Amino acid sequence: DIDPQETAALASEIFSEWSAEPERNVPPQVPEHPPLEKDVELLIEQPFQNVLISFNWHGPSVGVDDEATYAADLFSFILSQNNSKFRKNLVDSGLLLDAGFSYYTQRHVGPIGFQGMAERGREDAARAAMETEIKRFTDPDYFSDAEMEQARLKLAVNSLYERESSVGFARTLGFWWSVSSVDYYKNYIENLGRVDRDAINRYIKKYILEAPRVTAVMKAPQNTSDSSAAGKVN
Repeated sequence: DIDPQETAALASEIFSEWSAEPERNVPPQVPEHPPLEKDVELLIEQPFQNVLISFNWHGPSVGVDDEATYAADLFSFILSQNNSKFRKNLVDSGLLLDAGFSYYTQRHVGPIGFQGMAERGREDAARAAMETEIKRFTDPDYFSDAEMEQARLKLAVNSLYERESSVGFARTLGFWWSVSSVDYYKNYIENLGRVDRDAINRYIKKYILEAPRVTAVMKAPQNTSDSSAAGKVN
């Protein structure tokens, strides 16, 4: 609740004497992140009641494959819905205690993650189910057009909701300015609307089905009386 003219006058009075800093040396460009050359398997032994299985890929980078970043957001959001086949096949079926699929937008390789929680002793069946689910991602009926449009609408609403408060807007704007650009953020909803099923399938094939990954399994040591934590790499 401010007076615009009074505020402008105060801003001019307080900040008019400020001057720009002297030109600084431009920092060197961030080097390209090396791609994964092959699949990697990790076994982490911890005193853990259940078993955590995690598949991880190098996803699309902002400024390199922008179309895929929007497709990644949309696909991940579709899978996160309670009525998705992803949830029904893995969690509602009882194969897993919980499951999630995510993509985190970044300029230098946005990570893709697929996590599943299983009961101890059922990790083999759980991992097989997760492997099978990945192969279904590009099936024509894996998600409907209605699910895709609903996810698109919810993402757009979430983007607008973040702008309702000055604090939320500043935080969101700062994130996108540092990760990509203000234009990426300003045009996010419009570009999300251009994502179709073919774009999603291109993203899945390039960054998931045809790409190396890191597989990590965390579970308790075989000797459960051993409470020490150990990390092993296969």
